Amino acid sequence: MDSQGLSNLSFGLAKCANLQTFTVDLSQNIIGGFGASDLGSALAKCLNLSNLTLKFNCNSIGSQGTQAFCSQLAKFNNLSNLTLNLNENSISDKGVSELGFSLTKCAKLQILTLFLEQNLIGDKGMSNLGSAFEKLTNLSTLNFYICDNKISSLGASALFFGLSKCSNLSILILDFGNQIGEIGASNLGASLTNHVKLQNLIINLNQNKINDKSVLDLASGIANCVNISKLTLHLNNNLIGTQGASDLGVNLGKCVHLSSLTLNIKKNSIGNKGVLYLGTELAKCTRLSFLTVNLQYKESFGLKLKGKVKKMKRLVEIIIVKEY
Repeated sequence: MDSQGLSNLSFGLAKCANLQTFTVDLSQNIIGGFGASDLGSALAKCLNLSNLTLKFNCNSIGSQGTQAFCSQLAKFNNLSNLTLNLNENSISDKGVSELGFSLTKCAKLQILTLFLEQNLIGDKGMSNLGSAFEKLTNLSTLNFYICDNKISSLGASALFFGLSKCSNLSILILDFGNQIGEIGASNLGASLTNHVKLQNLIINLNQNKINDKSVLDLASGIANCVNISKLTLHLNNNLIGTQGASDLGVNLGKCVHLSSLTLNIKKNSIGNKGVLYLGTELAKCTRLSFLTVNLQYKESFGLKLKGKVKKMKRLVEIIIVKEY
C-alpha cells in the first residue's frame, strides 16, 4: 500500500465516529510520512477510540512523518491501550521527542507498547522521552523495545529517571540492546526502587558491558520490587564475574514472592565458583516454582547447582542450559 491507498482508507475511517478498537498492520509498505499523517488525522476524529494498534515498521516515515502523525496522536483523549510499532523508520531524535510529547496528552493511557528499534535515536531523544514518561503516571503496563539505536549511558539514565516516576507499573518489559554500560545499568537499578507494585519484569541488557558493580546495583533495585513474582533477565555477553553472580543471587533471594525466574547469563566471566554461589542463593527463593538458567559451567558444577536448587520444595520445573 502506498500513501494514496492509505489516504483512501483514512477517508473512510474518519466517518467511524463510534470506533472504540482499531488494529492495522501496514508493515513493509511505502506509506511514507504523508500516509501516516492522514491516518492520524482520521483516527483523531474517532472520539471514542480507546484501544489502538498501529504497525508502521519499515515504511520510511522519517522524523517529519512521525512528527505529523504524533501531532494527531495528542488528540486521542480517551486512549487507554496503545501499541505502536515504528521499527526501522529513521524517526531520529526529533521524531521520538514529538512522540513523547504526544503521549503526555493521552491522560487515560494505561497500557503502552512501543517498538522503536533501528531508528537512529540518540541520547537527546531518550532524554525527551524520559521527560514524557515522568507524566504517564497512570501506566500499569509498559512494553518498550529500543534495540539498535545510538543510546549511551547518558540517554538511558535520563529515560530510567523518567520511568522511576511511573510508580503504578505492574508489568514492565525493557528490551535495551544498546551500549548503556555500567552507569546505565546502575541507574536502571536505582529507578526500579520506586516500583513497589511491579509483578512481572523482563529486562534485556545483552552486550552492554555490565560489570560486577552494575549488576549489583541492578539486582539491588530488583530486590526492592517487593511484589515481583515473575522475572526474566537477559544479561548475556557482559563483564559479570564471580562476585557479580553471587551478588545477583543474594538480591534475588530477597524477592520473597518470586515464583518464576529466567536467567540468561552466558558468555560472562562467572566461573564455576560463581555458578555455585548463584545456586546457593537462589535456593533461598522458597516460593520459586519455575526456574530456567542459561550459563556456562563444567559438568560437575552443573550437577551441584541442580542439587542445590532442587531442594526448593515448590519447584516443579527446572531447566539448566549448558552453553559453550
